Amino acid sequence: VSDNFEVSLFGRYVATKSQYDNWPVEDPNLRENTEQFYGRALGELWLMDGRWKQSFGLGYVQVHRRDLDDPDTFNPFPAAFDSKRTGKRLKGDWQNDVQVSEIWKLTFGVEGEKEWYDSDIDGFAIKADATTLGAFLQSRLTLMDRVFLTLAARLDHHSEFGVYPTFSAGLAYLHRETDTKLKASIGTAFKAPTLDQLYGAIPAFGFSGNPNLDPEKSVGLDIGFEQKLFDGRLQFGSTFFRNWIRDLIDFNTTFSTLVNVDRVNTWGLESFVAVQPLPWLTARIDHTWTHAEDRATGQQLARRPRHKITAAIDLTPIEKLTLGFSVTWNDDRVDFLPSFATGINPGYTVARFTASYQVTEQFQIYGRIENAFDEKYDDPAGFAQPGLAAYVGTRVTF
Repeated sequence: VSDNFEVSLFGRYVATKSQYDNWPVEDPNLRENTEQFYGRALGELWLMDGRWKQSFGLGYVQVHRRDLDDPDTFNPFPAAFDSKRTGKRLKGDWQNDVQVSEIWKLTFGVEGEKEWYDSDIDGFAIKADATTLGAFLQSRLTLMDRVFLTLAARLDHHSEFGVYPTFSAGLAYLHRETDTKLKASIGTAFKAPTLDQLYGAIPAFGFSGNPNLDPEKSVGLDIGFEQKLFDGRLQFGSTFFRNWIRDLIDFNTTFSTLVNVDRVNTWGLESFVAVQPLPWLTARIDHTWTHAEDRATGQQLARRPRHKITAAIDLTPIEKLTLGFSVTWNDDRVDFLPSFATGINPGYTVARFTASYQVTEQFQIYGRIENAFDEKYDDPAGFAQPGLAAYVGTRVTF
């Protein structure tokens, strides 16, 4: 709009028709129609020679799903199944980034969000809404170009659960002589139950939400390091994390509703190694080890693999062509089986190829192959994931 004011608009509409399996048998006429709309407007204003940036945002999301199942020999229920659910969210935010001095940056702002939930499942209708208002402040200080201190605080008011303050603090030290970074952070968080978790229902399956759910609350910390060698051509690092969670939202033992798990602990280690042996070739491997347990029972939490490893290679054999290959392995994990018993969901390995070619300065062709080796796996148990799939597209810049 002008030298110091910019407006951005984003919109997306998605309509899908899908069929999926039912329990306990496959039902050929069970299907779902979905319409989704996402929109956001953003205005950005720079003042004080660019030292003060203001961002004004307004976003809207609407998702409508309808599940249908006509009565037949495959439908385990005597009548047709007709489920209509609509969710809407309107969000506005105002953020300020102020470069107070060369070493001090201040960020502050407010945001407000309104959510609506409307469902009609076999004549069982529910309407609900919730409002969240929040304010935040963050201070980032850089000392001697090697010490980085971040302090942040936030205050949220939820129409159903009241006021929740949260904070975070982070400290990093970069020893430039050896390219060594040491880092640590600690913070608190809360997550309110969704309207579907509070009020949703599937009468045919005997499932209903729980309006007595409490928000999830947590304290988390991490400490780690990163090291660069040979002018950055070799990098490696590791971070230990630990989280203390109260009132984690999960299914009850009969899958008839949701409950709060009193106390949950998670901890683990995230590590990586990245190498660039040639200017046109880079490789990286990441490993995450996670232990997550219910303190009351000492049992491993469901759907959380102990180990996850991703290896990736990117190369540019010629100037305009970029190729990539990655493979991800997920370990076995405890899961809820389709029989409603608790068991082990086997691990799986999926591979991915990517490619892009810059035909001209303005025109690019790109593509990817997902699940390149057509791995058959469920995640979570009972939900088969897509097999081999290929995508191709173009990008034009003008």
